Amino acid sequence: MKELSSSEINLAVRKIKSKYEDIIKEFKKSRVLLENFEDRYAKTLRSKMDLSTFLLAEIEAVTELYKREEIKRSIESIEVVDKKDKKTVDKKSFADKVYEENLKKIQNYPRISLHRDASEEIERLLGAVRTLINDYWPAITLIFRDNKYYSNNDKFSAYYHKLLTNYDYTGIMPISRQYIDALNRKPQDMKKIDFENRFILQETAFLLNDILDALNKVLDSDGVYLADKKIAVKAIKCVDGSNFQTIFKGLLHTDCVKKVRDYTEEIINDFRIKGIKRNY
Repeated sequence: MKELSSSEINLAVRKIKSKYEDIIKEFKKSRVLLENFEDRYAKTLRSKMDLSTFLLAEIEAVTELYKREEIKRSIESIEVVDKKDKKTVDKKSFADKVYEENLKKIQNYPRISLHRDASEEIERLLGAVRTLINDYWPAITLIFRDNKYYSNNDKFSAYYHKLLTNYDYTGIMPISRQYIDALNRKPQDMKKIDFENRFILQETAFLLNDILDALNKVLDSDGVYLADKKIAVKAIKCVDGSNFQTIFKGLLHTDCVKKVRDYTEEIINDFRIKGIKRNY
């Protein structure tokens, strides 16, 4: 990715701030949204991360947020009439059985506690993503960061930024805040809760499928950088409790990428989100 000039960076920052101002005014949102962006921007400057990658991800994030608020507004304007009859009850009963069967497939994933009323499926999906960040993604960082000219560097840097921006290493996941707020609201608005639930599922599915496609492309056609080199697991600092070194110690670069690919694919299959892909 071509590095942005100072004027291009300033223009991008102004556009992002302007979009947040639109969201705050049009949808009556807290100014915390804008303040959080400014904090992330300041941290990126201090850490000397790639500004081009950061701003690209931020533009996409604020655009998605604006779209989400537009969809939410349109949903809230529609009157939903509940019609309950025996057939509906029977269908729900069958759906519950299917749901219970599906839950059995995801029991091995860690569960991130969001709220007593939160969906177990969402909590375990977020737990799976956090495991990807802490236990698996350091391998991608180590393998691709040393070659500035490798074609996939920018792509994986952008995915990593999205993972951190929306899911983070520890604590409350930013992507879950609106969902938690909806669950805390009294009385609860089930329409709002359902929307936020589906939003987390959809955005997570989009990102995981994008990552899987990129990893498959590297393995199938591009080739892994220094494929036969053993990964230096101690060359990167991980969060406390990370299993990265145990999982990847002694593996060749190619095997490491395969292991990250396989784990990502397992999440997608176990949570049945293979068909939820972004339309480019």
